[in-house]
Amino acid sequence: RTAKRLRRTMPAIASGAASSSKARKEEKRTHAAALSAGDRGASKKDLCSAVPGASRSAKVGDSEVPAEPVTGFWKNQIAMRDWYNKPNVQFFIAALIIINFMTNILEKELDPSGEKYKKTWRVLEHAFNAVFLIELLINMYAHWRKMFWASSWNVFDFIVVCVGCVGFVVELAGPLKLLRTLRAFRVFRLFKRIKSLNMIIVMIVSAIPGVSNAFLVMVLCISIYALIGVEFYYQFGTDNATELGFPEDPDSPQCGYANVEGVMVSSVSARQICYGSEYYGTFTRAWFSLFQVLTGESWAEVVARPIIFGWEDYGPVSVFISALYFISFVLVNSFILFNVFVAVLLDKVVSGGEEDEGAEGAEGADVA
Repeated sequence: RTAKRLRRTMPAIASGAASSSKARKEEKRTHAAALSAGDRGASKKDLCSAVPGASRSAKVGDSEVPAEPVTGFWKNQIAMRDWYNKPNVQFFIAALIIINFMTNILEKELDPSGEKYKKTWRVLEHAFNAVFLIELLINMYAHWRKMFWASSWNVFDFIVVCVGCVGFVVELAGPLKLLRTLRAFRVFRLFKRIKSLNMIIVMIVSAIPGVSNAFLVMVLCISIYALIGVEFYYQFGTDNATELGFPEDPDSPQCGYANVEGVMVSSVSARQICYGSEYYGTFTRAWFSLFQVLTGESWAEVVARPIIFGWEDYGPVSVFISALYFISFVLVNSFILFNVFVAVLLDKVVSGGEEDEGAEGAEGADVA
C-alpha cells in the first residue's frame, strides 16, 4: 500500500520540481532583461557625469548589482584622489607656495630690477612653475571633471598656473610683463589648503551681499561730500591775492598767502600746485581727499586747516561753513556709517560661522 502511494506522488513531486526550476530560470531571464533595459535607458548626461575609475552598478528593485570597474587611463583616479587629499601632501604643497612667495619677496628686496641676478630668478621661477603645473595636472586627474570645475579654488589655481606657464614658454615683453605680477597671487592658494584661512575667506565672501547696502550708503555719502567740495573749493587759492587785496606776485610760489592772527598759510602745496586744484580740482581728487579724512591720516593739518585759517571768506564759503563741512563729514562717515558697516560685516561673519558649525554638527550626528 505504501509503495502504491509513493508511485502516485512521485509524478507530482517531479512536476513541482520542474515548475520550480522553470520559475528560477524565468526570474533570471527577467532580471537580465531589466539590467539591459536599465543600461539602455541611462542618459548620456548621466554617463558623462559618472566618476571615471569608479565601479558602475545597476539597481534592480531593492538590489544593486556591481559592474566591472572602468579600466584604462582612469583606473587609478580614486587612488590618486585619496593620495592627493592626504594632509601631508597638502601641507607639502602649502610649504612650496610659502617658499615661492618668500622668493618673490627676496627678489624685489635684493634685486628690484631683476637684472643683477636674472639667471637665478629665472631658474627658480621655472622650477616653481614646473612643480605647480605638475600639481595642477594631478589635481585635474584626481577630480576630473565635475568635481574639479565646481570648485572656485581649483579655477583660481588653473588661471594662476596657466599665466605662470605663459611666461615659462615665451619671454614676456612690453605690457605683457604685467602678467608677472600675478605671481604674487599664488599665496592665495594657501586658503584652499589651510582650513582656518579657508573658513575666514568663505565667511567674508558670504557676508558681502549683506553688507553691500551699508557700503553703498557710505559710498554715496562720500560722493555727495565730494561734489560739494568741488563746488566750494576747486578754485581755492588761484586768484586770492587780487580778491583779498594782497599784492600779487605771480613769480612767488607763495603768491597767495594770508596772515591770520600771525599764522602764515600758503595757497600753494608742497608740489607747487594751488591748494584747491590739488585737493578738490576734480571729483576724483575730492573723493580721494575725503577718503584721507576718513582714514584720519593727517587730514586736519593738510586738508582742513589751510581752508579754515587761510582765508576768512572765499566766495560763498565762510570759515564756519568750512568747519561744519569737515566736522559733519567726520561725524557721519567715520563715527557712524563706517562703524555700522563694520558691525554689519561682523554680524554676518559670526552668523555664517555659527551656521557652518551647526551644519558640521548635524553631519557628525548623522554619521554617528
